[in-house]
Amino acid sequence: MRLILPVRLTVGEHTAHVGTLDIDPRERIGPQINGALRDLADAIRAAADDEHQEVSDDGTS
Repeated sequence: MRLILPVRLTVGEHTAHVGTLDIDPRERIGPQINGALRDLADAIRAAADDEHQEVSDDGTS
C-alpha cells in the first residue's frame, strides 16, 4: 500500500503544484518526507541559479 499525496508550494499569494509525495506507510515517515524536502530544496536552488530565469521587478514571474 502506498499513499500518493499532491505537493503544493505557496509563496505569498502564488501557489504552484510541484509534484507528488509517494509515502509507504509501512516505512518510517520522517525519512521519506525528509527526502522529498531535500529534492524540493535542490529544485529551488537549481531554479535560482538558472541565469536564464526571468524575474520581474515585483517578483511575480
